[in-house]
Amino acid sequence: MHAKTASTVTALVAAQKARPGDVLVVYLAGHGVAIRDMYVYPTAEARSLTDFSDPDIRNESGITSEELVDWIRQIPALHRVMILDTCAAGAAALKLVEKRDVPSDQIRALDRLKDRTGFHVLMGSAADAVSYETSRYGQGLLTYSLLQGMKGAALKNDDEVDVSTLFQFAADRVPELAKDIGGIQRPQILPGASGSFDVGVMQKEDKERIPLASIKPLILRPNFINPRAHRDDLGLSAAVRKRLREEIYASERGKPGAASAVFVDEEEYPGAISPSGDYTVDGTEVKVTVVLSRDDKEITQLTIEGDRNDPDALAAKIVQAILKATDAAI
Repeated sequence: MHAKTASTVTALVAAQKARPGDVLVVYLAGHGVAIRDMYVYPTAEARSLTDFSDPDIRNESGITSEELVDWIRQIPALHRVMILDTCAAGAAALKLVEKRDVPSDQIRALDRLKDRTGFHVLMGSAADAVSYETSRYGQGLLTYSLLQGMKGAALKNDDEVDVSTLFQFAADRVPELAKDIGGIQRPQILPGASGSFDVGVMQKEDKERIPLASIKPLILRPNFINPRAHRDDLGLSAAVRKRLREEIYASERGKPGAASAVFVDEEEYPGAISPSGDYTVDGTEVKVTVVLSRDDKEITQLTIEGDRNDPDALAAKIVQAILKATDAAI
């Protein structure tokens, strides 16, 4: 048995004991990858988001939309809810309905999903769109909105979690949150053929235990240069960018040390912190001056030193200094 399937099969075996009147909820959050019309959800064993075109890697450390639906169809519960708070979530529906049309047909393909599976489906984004799962809210915007709704903003009779009411609240709320951080995200709802139903009841103590994360700062793509060489001859910008991405990705996959900020791999973003600067090289010693700015206004300057023969260690020191200074700036 592959590592990716161990916990999944355990859960599947348990779920197969469900009765027709039970409610099945499948929730996936984090990263998602679209490979043509295939959706792939990376498991905790995944080491990269760029290798899933390789069937062996998909089989070892990814769950495809085809696998996901095959598993769920084995479960006898008639009330089914699937939530995908990931990038490229819409690609899952394309595979589920075995649709191969051009992107303009995607909405019709999504609409037919409910007839093929009986799911109530809420997708964080379309196949070619971003889902802000590494948002400044510390949770995906879709997840954040769902939690807001269950905490009290979208309950029926003050305590009942009605799937249609909750989904519509999240679909309306996400674009507002995305706009606040300079992005665009529009969830897609596919109502199930069986009509709406309650998926749970929220008591007062349940609502109090729902975590709504505080807003995290955004860090933009770093840019460094060696003035003597008139270029970044050490490749420091790429090394720091890679380290920032790894720090955030590791925290999202449940590994120790949750990141205090969010890396946005863009040159500009309203309200985000932009790291830039220059460095000098003297033998093996590298001295880096890092300038942190927000909306073209300087926040602080940092000086970091390291060994040119160990660029990974230098990049790690720079990232830690950036994160520490970012914490102090908010």
